[in-house]
Amino acid sequence: CVSPNRLAEYYVGEADRGCVAKLEYRIEAWSAFWMKLEGADLTPYFMLAFDVRAEPEWGIPGHIKIELKRDCHLEDHVTKCNEVSIYYVSGIEDRWRRIYVPLGHFVHTGWSDVGPLSSYVDMHELVFVFEAGPSGRHGVVFLDNITFGP
Repeated sequence: CVSPNRLAEYYVGEADRGCVAKLEYRIEAWSAFWMKLEGADLTPYFMLAFDVRAEPEWGIPGHIKIELKRDCHLEDHVTKCNEVSIYYVSGIEDRWRRIYVPLGHFVHTGWSDVGPLSSYVDMHELVFVFEAGPSGRHGVVFLDNITFGP
C-alpha cells in the first residue's frame, strides 16, 4: 500500500550555500518535514528565521504551515501535552527569500483537543506542513539557515 501523502527529504549542494534541505512532496491531504528541538528553551529568542525557495516547474506553494510543538511534561501531578501553535508563511518564490516570523505571531490551532503554547520552554518540534489546498498537491521546496534569534 502506497500512501497518497508523501514527502521525500534530500540534502543537496547549492551554489554559494553548501548543503540545503530539498523537500519534494506529492499529497492528497498533507505531509510534513519536522525537526526535533530536544527540549530547547526558546524564551531568549524573539524570532524564527529561515531561507526558502521553490521550483516553479513543480508549482510554488501559496502557503506553508509552520508548527511549534511543546513536549509533554508532568506539572502538579498532571501530564500536560499536545501544545501546538501555528503560523502560515506565504510569499514563497522561485528565488531564495529570508522569512522572519516573530514567535508571538504563532497562534492557537483552534483544535479542541490541542492547547496553544503555554511557554517556550521544553520545545519538542518545529514542523513545516504542506497542505493540499494552500501548498498545492505537489511541489519542491528548499530550506536553509533555519534559526531562532533575538
